[in-house]
Amino acid sequence: MNRRLLWGLCGCAALTLFLSCSRRERPATARAATLHTVVAGIRGDMQRIAAQTERLAAGTAAAYVHAEARIPGVDTNHYRMTGYGGYYKVVEDKGPALWVSGIVPVDEEVKRVAWLTESLDDELMRIVRELPEVSQAYYNDRHSLNRIYPAFDVLAQYEPKMDITSFNFYYLADERHNPNRGPVWVDEPYVDPAGRGWMISSVAPVYVSNRLEGVVGLDVTVQKIVDRYLSFAQKNILLVDHRGIIVAADPHLIDLFEMPPLKDHRYLETIKSDHYLPDDYNLLKAKTKEVRQMAVQVLQQGAPSVRIVLRGKPFLVLAEPVAILRWTALLVEPMD
Repeated sequence: MNRRLLWGLCGCAALTLFLSCSRRERPATARAATLHTVVAGIRGDMQRIAAQTERLAAGTAAAYVHAEARIPGVDTNHYRMTGYGGYYKVVEDKGPALWVSGIVPVDEEVKRVAWLTESLDDELMRIVRELPEVSQAYYNDRHSLNRIYPAFDVLAQYEPKMDITSFNFYYLADERHNPNRGPVWVDEPYVDPAGRGWMISSVAPVYVSNRLEGVVGLDVTVQKIVDRYLSFAQKNILLVDHRGIIVAADPHLIDLFEMPPLKDHRYLETIKSDHYLPDDYNLLKAKTKEVRQMAVQVLQQGAPSVRIVLRGKPFLVLAEPVAILRWTALLVEPMD
């Protein structure tokens, strides 16, 4: 065989190998790009929400400082006592609702807090209007007072004499849990007492004269996360929190991992305490060994990709952290 023919054959072989590798590389690169786009979208939106939470906390602190100037402009005739000793506002427009549980006796001090926080209404409405990811905005104070937008029937939804300070969206912002006093995320999905289902929240403390007066919050529903970030990604991405529990995923991925179907919460009774997703959805405790091993590799060992066999077929799992929420996004694709 002459040298020119030999070099030609070698060149063809190299080109064939290059094209073959390129065909394999391109899908992997596209998958990683899709995953990164989802993670970048979540991260950017959550950063904006945290910044708005901090702004709302500063505005709320200012309301206390300027209470003497703001309270005289409030029409207190819209406020009523309940039969169980609570306090609420009769909402006749489309503004926020106000409810005080009554677990702390409603005296003149508590009423003044209710009135002075009416100056927050425009800001609460602006946030929900301008941030499509945010389902509701609110302020909870140390007397178990809740000012929230959008409004709803607070007397029907809330448990009388509920201790708001015992919920995660309050105490995770207090001095013990949040000594830095900045905005923090309630990133383990919980059932919203206000009736909106599974929720995560950005919360920030309100300090006045170095005393914690309350906590502001902006809520994002899990359903909103699915609709906004996962729907365009061909339903092959799931989100997992730092415990290994699935936050959001398409039903076909849940079935692929042999997990029970994810369901929204049904409000058969009012919510009295923190309520989280159970370990039934924990990948680290999945019933199949392959899923547990994959979860250890990506969630605990930080592996960016893992090959796994599910229901007799090979799959590639790509992982990227969503650091602001202590979550991990996983993209699951069948292998050629």
